[in-house]
This record gives sequence, C-alpha cells and structure tokens, in this order.
Amino acid sequence: MDSKLPGLFPRRHYLDIVDDAWITDTLSDDEIEVPPALDADPNGSEPPTWAADEKVDRWNDLGLDQWAKDSA
Repeated sequence: MDSKLPGLFPRRHYLDIVDDAWITDTLSDDEIEVPPALDADPNGSEPPTWAADEKVDRWNDLGLDQWAKDSA
C-alpha cells in the first residue's frame, strides 16, 4: 500500500469502498514474472548498459552553438 494513501484519503472516506483485506493485500515478488534478460542485479555489480560518452539525441542538439558562432 502506498504510504501516502492514509494522508490523502482518511479511512472514513474509503471505508465503504475497500475492506481491511484489500488494504493489507500485497503482491509477492514471486508472482511477478520478469524475463531473465530484464532482471536487475540486486547487488548492482552489473556494468551499465550505456556509457556516458555515447552521443544521445537531445532537444538541445539544435545546432545553436554553430548558429551562435556564425552570427558572431
């Protein structure tokens, strides 16, 4: 259960909608199927799948630096 839920919706507001069994119900980790290729290493020992020096397309890659040089 989200820890912010009680602060946003005091129990009196949702008493008629959900019961205690629903509130305390959780989905165990065993019930979530994650393909092995997508499963993250819990120890964090895997190398990152991207490198910081890779060129990443961004909104700021509009060639404005070249425009500033040309207009100066």
